[in-house]
Amino acid sequence: MQEFVFDFEVAGVFYSRAKPDADWMRWKETAAHIVTNQWLAQPDFLAQSAAYKLHWTTQRKWPEREQDGFEVLYEVDRRNRVRRRLALYDGSFLLAKVVPAATDE
Repeated sequence: MQEFVFDFEVAGVFYSRAKPDADWMRWKETAAHIVTNQWLAQPDFLAQSAAYKLHWTTQRKWPEREQDGFEVLYEVDRRNRVRRRLALYDGSFLLAKVVPAATDE
């Protein structure tokens, strides 16, 4: 089984999918970073996250999304050893899923 890690950096900020054995998953989760869809449309963020499917979900729908292979996307602050979800004002949070590479057959 191939293991994927959603790690990229945009303007000095590190983003990663929830991975249970990652050191930073033991760090304190602080208040969510409230973002907008326009924030996600930034060219640097789009370029770095192109290999992943992004999806907003609510806490109620999270178990269903997890079964579909999505993982919570966190903004990771290595200096302060904290992590925080990317969320909308309504409480929805951002998920990421690896998009399989297209194959020529």
